[in-house]
Parts: sequence; C-alpha cells; structure tokens
Amino acid sequence: MNYTPPAYCDTDELISQGRVVSIADGTVQVQGPDGEIARARVAIPGGRLEPGDSVVMIGRVPSRFVVGVLTNSAPAVIRTNSGTTAVANGDILAVHDERGVLIFEYDSKNGKTTVRPNGTDLELAARGTIRLCAGENVHIEGERTTLHGRSWAGIIQGQLTESCRTALLVSSRGIQLLGRQLRLHAKQSTLELGDTTIAASGLRVRSKRASVEAEHAEVRVGTLRLRAQNIYRRIEELAETFAGRVRTLVRGDWSVHSDRASLKSDKEVQIDGSKIHLG
Repeated sequence: MNYTPPAYCDTDELISQGRVVSIADGTVQVQGPDGEIARARVAIPGGRLEPGDSVVMIGRVPSRFVVGVLTNSAPAVIRTNSGTTAVANGDILAVHDERGVLIFEYDSKNGKTTVRPNGTDLELAARGTIRLCAGENVHIEGERTTLHGRSWAGIIQGQLTESCRTALLVSSRGIQLLGRQLRLHAKQSTLELGDTTIAASGLRVRSKRASVEAEHAEVRVGTLRLRAQNIYRRIEELAETFAGRVRTLVRGDWSVHSDRASLKSDKEVQIDGSKIHLG
C-alpha cells in the first residue's frame, strides 16, 4: 500500500534553506534559495542569529519559521562563571571582564597585542626570566615608575663592553654612570655629597657667578696660573705666604699701606729708583 502525503506535507515547500539578511524585534529577514527575501520568525530556544548565518526554515510565506542553524557567523564566545568572556571574531581575539570592559586583545592580522587592566593591577610573574623585546620602541609611562632589582638594576645601551660602555647601573654599592660623553642640563640643581673625589684628565668650569664656601680648603697643584681683570681679597686675620722666592711685577703704581710696617732681611736690602722719598 502506497501512501501519498497531502499537499501541505510537501517537504520541498515546507523545508528550505536561507541566509539571514537582517534581524529586528524577534523576526529576521531571510533570503531563500530563489533569491527572494521574506520575513521569518525565530523558533530556536535561546538561539542567537547574526546577519550572514545560514539557517533552516519550515513553512511557507508568510508563516515561515527558522528552526535550525547550519553555519553561524557569530563570534565564538567562551564565558566563565564570573562573567569573563573570550570572543574570537575574525582575526581578533578579545577578552572582556564581567563588566564587558576590554582587558586583552590580539589582532593576528596586524600583529598587535593590547593588554588593558582598566582599573585593576597587572602582574607578570615568572620563576625564570621575563624579557620585553621590541623591534622598534619601548615606552613605559606611569604616575610613578619603579625599577627594583635585588642585586642590581641597570639601563644599558647596546652591548656592555670595555670599548663601548653606555649604561646606568644601580647596586647596593652605589650608582655607576658609564658613557663616552655625559651631559647634564638643568635650570637649577643641588648636589649633597659626602667625601667626593673627582679624577679627570682635563677640567673646565665656566660660570657667570661662582661662590665657594668651606671651613677648610686645601689646593695642591704643580703650577698655578691665575688670570683676572680685578682681584679683591679681604682677609679678616692673618695672610701668610711661605715661598722659596717671591717676585711681584707691577706696570703701574704699587701702594702698600699699614698701621705699622717692618722689613727685615738677614742679608742685604737693595732699593733702586730714579727718586726715593723717605719721610
């Protein structure tokens, strides 16, 4: 006995395949195999459709229902119990926190990785070595930036070798600044140091004003040459000079004034002048 289904059971007319064009208010616009776009209602519990999804429909226009999804163009979503989600959308993998705020994004097409804690702390912890390597520039910006090394910390340019050394090294023994050339620029500076030793093959100091104050100062040099337009010296108590020989050459007048004067020589005294006035 052969059974012939009624016309309303014609599967070629009841079941069809289409592509979602748009979605609005629980209904979708679906393009059928013949290219015709018609409205259909979604009959998938908890189903999430996106434009471009390939779906299975049942019924005829205008009573057509979407009952299945063949291919879903919606991004793949992984959700944790706390609400954190990981979404893969095309070339981009994004992680959002429970508030929906983006905290991590990887763009494989452009080769870019972005980490955004957004109000939370970010910690990189490893038992071994952590290296931050960039083909171009590395920027570190923050309200406060701290580099902490248990033994030492340093900023090194290039390879640290004897022939090419440019580095700032900080350790428990002190601070080392290495470089072929050192330049310091500041409108105002203050240096508070303990015992200080300066060793240089050459030293030049240039200043509009210079003031030196010390309780005790001692200068030792092989040869000292002093050139000045005017020299004014004020000594409150004693000025003593101990020398093997003393020679003073004056182009103009030489004037010496004191309350009392004493000139003593163990040997001879010579005074030579065109005129000599005494008294």
